[in-house]
Amino acid sequence: SSMLSGGEDAYPSLANVILHESVHATVLVPDQPFFNESFASYVADVLTDHWVQVHFGRGSNEELSWTLGQALHLPRAARQLQTYTELKKLYDAKLPRAQKLKEKDRIIDELVADLRIRRRPNNASLTETRVYNGGLDPIIEAHRACGDLRKLVLAGRTLKRSDFQKKLQEDLRPIGKLLGERCKTIKN
Repeated sequence: SSMLSGGEDAYPSLANVILHESVHATVLVPDQPFFNESFASYVADVLTDHWVQVHFGRGSNEELSWTLGQALHLPRAARQLQTYTELKKLYDAKLPRAQKLKEKDRIIDELVADLRIRRRPNNASLTETRVYNGGLDPIIEAHRACGDLRKLVLAGRTLKRSDFQKKLQEDLRPIGKLLGERCKTIKN
């Protein structure tokens, strides 16, 4: 949407999409969409931040626009994740169906009001947010442990299906730890 509007963030957004897809081309574990998307989103965002500063300069309109977009996007994603968690708790609760539906509407109404969302979110769109943003913390931790992005990506390339406990693994904390450990073995 904003990418095609030709606004100040058109180039940064396009760069981000290209970088995201390049990360997939470099690091992709079969049957692990939560890891693949979280990893690609994180690495692409860090690289885009860097690219925008080098290409347009700090304080440029493009940099301000990109940074503002990110600043608005991240808390929104966090708020959507919170909603997903609330709904999951609600679905698991032993309540009459009518009460569950009423409570579900209330939870989603609050989200819509908080974020001034035009299109009412549903389970699918909330799940998509969770796939793209739910695993960021363990990857940020791994980046810290690795010290630099190159090592993080090289560590990511060592991951295999067998490093995961199950298909579609959502909890990326063990993977974050593993990435941090593998970084230590990578030469500078």
